[in-house]
Amino acid sequence: MNARFAIHQLSTVAEELRPLLEATQKKMGFLPNLLGAMAESPDLTKAFLHLLQQAGHLSLSAQEREVIILTISVENGCDYCAAQHRQIMRKFNFSEDDIEKVLRKQPLENPQLRALQEFTLEALHRKGAVPKETQERFFACGYTQKQALEIIFLIGTYSMSNFANHLLQVPLDDAFKG
Repeated sequence: MNARFAIHQLSTVAEELRPLLEATQKKMGFLPNLLGAMAESPDLTKAFLHLLQQAGHLSLSAQEREVIILTISVENGCDYCAAQHRQIMRKFNFSEDDIEKVLRKQPLENPQLRALQEFTLEALHRKGAVPKETQERFFACGYTQKQALEIIFLIGTYSMSNFANHLLQVPLDDAFKG
């Protein structure tokens, strides 16, 4: 933990954040350390939570989004976020082999998920300039232009939390261990 930053509890967050973080705590059963530390900046926290809410309305399925999010977190080197999304992938019944492949940056066996993984990595590495060949493989799997842009949305959203965690260096919550 970066000693310059505190992990806020509901009792110490700005009043404007309390309802949002209470809802998060109710949904998850606890307030994640990252959100508690991000609460030092109400604007960052509100923006991130709003983007998370919007992400739930994307046309990509929840399972597809998790492949993308774990890929982003691993590529951005955010161990906290990777551990959290590893647990979420387990809840979606992804095999340990598939989860480990994403964590090791190895291609997934499923062609659709591999196309998502590859497109996400290329978008990250090339700052959005995904090569035509990668786009062709992505669209050949049935994905749409809208979904390509949704990946960019997820990269922006989750890079925000990854970068915040790099600065904050919060300890991993018990719920995300293992």
